[in-house]
Amino acid sequence: MEPVTTPNRASSPTRQFNASSLAERLRPAQPTDLPDAPTAAQPAAPAARVNLGAITGAPVPLPAMPAPGASAAKQSKSSQLQQAEIVSRKPPVYPPLARQTGAWGEVRLVATVGVDGKVRDVKVLSGHPLLQRAAADAVRTWVYKPAMLNGAVVETQSQVVVNFSKQ
Repeated sequence: MEPVTTPNRASSPTRQFNASSLAERLRPAQPTDLPDAPTAAQPAAPAARVNLGAITGAPVPLPAMPAPGASAAKQSKSSQLQQAEIVSRKPPVYPPLARQTGAWGEVRLVATVGVDGKVRDVKVLSGHPLLQRAAADAVRTWVYKPAMLNGAVVETQSQVVVNFSKQ
């Protein structure tokens, strides 16, 4: 085996710190350093997903808000949204460590439901750290009837609440 050599710090060149050159390179931020704010004339970026905002996986009905004096013909041309519905739901496994320490409560998550009805992604929003993984693992196994927008199946996001009780 070859011996490993370490560089000698005394032989490496060092530069002396020069505070005046640092002050020349750094300056306070100026209002001109910020980018221009978007204006109303600029088009907004299209949304990639439809956010249904369902809680605990249950569908949330959309409020019917017809315009005053709108005819029945105009209402039939509006967008039709059928929200994702849970087909099968597996309850979470209460983690032994969480049970021993007395951890309980709600874990809030956002589940992305694919066009096939399977949960593609789960993000934890809040909840006890010892319960988050168990809740996310359970939601990943859930199966939904996918959401439909104007007769076409669409990927959606659903807010889910998993509750762990003290018992």
